[in-house]
Amino acid sequence: MIKRQVEWTLVKKDEAVAAKKKSVETRKLIFKRADQYAEKIMS
Repeated sequence: MIKRQVEWTLVKKDEAVAAKKKSVETRKLIFKRADQYAEKIMS
């Protein structure tokens, strides 16, 4: 029972870390696209 809880906790922690990393990457991509758009408009 405890082993199962530990495994579940580890899986949830890994998923949370992966989700946070994906969120950061997505945010970087969005801002990069916004910068490209702004440069295109300004030139």
